[in-house]
Amino acid sequence: MGPARRRWPRKSFELQGQGVSATYFYGHRPFFRGGLRSLSPALAFKAIWRRIGNSPENLRSFPAAKFLLDLLTVVDYIGVQARLARQLRPGSVVVVDRYAVDVIVYLRSFGPGHQTVEGLLTGISFPPDVALLFEIDPSRARERKREEPLEALTRVAQEYEKLAPVHRLTKIDANGPVNEVRSNVMRIVDAYLRGKTSPVKNDHPG
Repeated sequence: MGPARRRWPRKSFELQGQGVSATYFYGHRPFFRGGLRSLSPALAFKAIWRRIGNSPENLRSFPAAKFLLDLLTVVDYIGVQARLARQLRPGSVVVVDRYAVDVIVYLRSFGPGHQTVEGLLTGISFPPDVALLFEIDPSRARERKREEPLEALTRVAQEYEKLAPVHRLTKIDANGPVNEVRSNVMRIVDAYLRGKTSPVKNDHPG
């Protein structure tokens, strides 16, 4: 999903061009913005963890520290959902580049997930009307995200594959040209906006 996230603002512009009231919501956690009230507890914890000589990968060897990171991430995500709530208005469309699934996969990259934490993340999330999963071969993703090892990208792809049916994610083949990917996205979104509530056929074999 990550490599496609920067194209989301364009999706809101395309919808606006069709007469739809659409806004883009940046679903990330700022480390520090607008004073201490906007400080991210989880990102602050990671910074301190590095400062004392550890790496995020080492969290696998420290279950208590990993669980603390999970809980602090829930606190962060509550703030994100509070900001999102202010954007949700009747008759409008909000395009969001993050969902609970992304946070769950992120936390699993540091070690085994906790069922309670993952349940909380899902429970406090506004359920999307359309949830898209951009699938791309890890080796191709590596070309776009050189800072990530291929092994890590492969693990992330595997975690998304496990969670896709549970969270009813519609898969989009992101290996093709950008225009083709955009066309597939708009086909699904347009079908929903036209009131076609029946499941949209997924042409992506994965």
